[in-house]
Amino acid sequence: MRSLTILLSLIALNAQSSVKNIKNEIAKEFKSARYQSTLDWIKKLPQSEQNDASITYVRGLSHFYRQEYKLASEYFQKTVGKRNHPAETHYFYAQSLLAEGKKSAAKEQFRSSYRSNYKQDYSEYYTHYVEKDINEIPKALRGFKTMSEKEQYDLDIRQPARYEHARILLEQLKKNKTVSKDEALKVYKDLKLAYNINPDSELAPAIEKDFFRLDSEYRLEQETFANGQRKPSKNIYLNFSEYYYYDTNVATLSDSAATSQPTDVDTYVSNTYLTGSYRFYPTQNLTIQPILDFTYLKHTNTDNSTVFSNDSAITNFTISNTYRHKFLNKPSSLL
Repeated sequence: MRSLTILLSLIALNAQSSVKNIKNEIAKEFKSARYQSTLDWIKKLPQSEQNDASITYVRGLSHFYRQEYKLASEYFQKTVGKRNHPAETHYFYAQSLLAEGKKSAAKEQFRSSYRSNYKQDYSEYYTHYVEKDINEIPKALRGFKTMSEKEQYDLDIRQPARYEHARILLEQLKKNKTVSKDEALKVYKDLKLAYNINPDSELAPAIEKDFFRLDSEYRLEQETFANGQRKPSKNIYLNFSEYYYYDTNVATLSDSAATSQPTDVDTYVSNTYLTGSYRFYPTQNLTIQPILDFTYLKHTNTDNSTVFSNDSAITNFTISNTYRHKFLNKPSSLL
């Protein structure tokens, strides 16, 4: 009897060791992105082990990465039905359902993912994205607008959210047969809000293209002058320059005017130049640009009485006016 007990214990230990080795192989193959091999190793587990939440999750992920979304959904569904399932299961389950075209079910899983605190920003974004696709427009608009204003989210998700909000409004605008300038201006401002969240992003050029097209199509004249020319992106201009040089040919006169003869002396010279301007647009035709210049010239050996060139400081103020119009249907301007 004692020998039988020992034998059974050894068999149990061997079985446990075998399961552990198989699980190690599963982890190694999955980490190496060999998903078919991962699935093959899972099949070698005892059935009781195959039903474990962590195993059904890995099984679902393997099918997901192999783009076998129907099978992935089946195993993710089994996983979320188990206690202590991985929090990220809902997110990948939702992505699988979305790939299958089951948008309403995907929306619910994205919401569950949000509640599980897994990728809350993306879970919320996809929730509203699906709402847009299933024509729950008011919910999608509210959701995207709220997301874009959440400072705890990265700019990389806030900007796409605001852009989707603007695109919905843009689509509604296109469907209307009669559109007022005020309605078009509202959408334009929403696109600009999306753009200004992160003007340097990869998405920014697409947003910029949309609001320029809108500005041109409805003649909003927010980005262009009355003659159709594009307005500068910046209205402030500042320039500071500093030059240093050594002049070996500075014309001088001697101290005695009666015997004065032109001579040359050497000197270091610094020239400082500062200019600034700002463009005002009182109308879509008229541009007013005040310009302030300051120049300062300095010779280093001014202690030499033979140097007749004096240091100078010059301030100059001008106003440049431009009137833009069309001549023979071509952009023209008067300066």
